[in-house]
Amino acid sequence: MGSRRSSCSVTKVKDRSDRTIQEEAAESKRAAESKRRAKRAEREAARPACCPECQAPSRPLGGRVQMHGHGERERTQRGPEAVGQPPVERSVGVRRYKCTQCGATVTVAPRGVVRRRLYTARAIGLALALFGIQLASVHAARAAIAPMASARDPAEGATWSTLRRWAHEAKAGTLFAEGHACPPTFTLRQAAERASTALQTLGQRGAEALERVWQGAPEAHWGGAS
Repeated sequence: MGSRRSSCSVTKVKDRSDRTIQEEAAESKRAAESKRRAKRAEREAARPACCPECQAPSRPLGGRVQMHGHGERERTQRGPEAVGQPPVERSVGVRRYKCTQCGATVTVAPRGVVRRRLYTARAIGLALALFGIQLASVHAARAAIAPMASARDPAEGATWSTLRRWAHEAKAGTLFAEGHACPPTFTLRQAAERASTALQTLGQRGAEALERVWQGAPEAHWGGAS
């Protein structure tokens, strides 16, 4: 008898490695482009409407952009992220723009980041409220506002000189524009109470005192540096 050939179908497994690499490359390219578009959108959204120095419009009608992106930076910020939460130290991104008309450089930061201050507006307001309204000790206020890294910092001082500096500025009426100078007879605790009460008026009515200060602090126009 002749040999019988078995009939069976052989399915060739297609090597998909090249296709997979191409797909991954395309996906990576799409992700990178999506990220670039998102960054452009963020940069455009943060661009000032005009230069604060010369008042030149950022994008004149029918003209070229006059406030150009000038890089990004990281700012260290200290304080809790909500009333009652432990304090942390974190980095936030700020954007810089340069005016082509006068050469001024403008920094745009998220709400609550105060120029030339290490602590957030909310952290400063909350510290003053704890000290002035809640009558907390300086040590207790520091424990609620300053991360452990700063609490161990010798520059902070044994009595947390930073809080006293804020209270002195509040007493002089220079801490934020909505505050007013206090009578010379006011103690630092009284000055802190007046300042935090002013911040309360910028918060939501009906909320608890500390929450109102927390809400109102980013709305204030802060000055000074500490």
